[in-house]
Amino acid sequence: AAEQAVFVGDRLDADVEGPAALGMRTVLTHQYRQEDPSRAKTQPDAVIRHLCELPEVVKALLQL
Repeated sequence: AAEQAVFVGDRLDADVEGPAALGMRTVLTHQYRQEDPSRAKTQPDAVIRHLCELPEVVKALLQL
């Protein structure tokens, strides 16, 4: 189910807005691109600098 998924990407429009509209939690990574989430229509649930941070963020998001 979408509520049990976490979508990870580096683009606000494609990787945050779309999945969030479907009910997924979203994580924006700045490892490869650095889009400013303050300008987004939809805010990501988390922002990370490097993918090595992802396991802990996903764990925390799925406990909500």
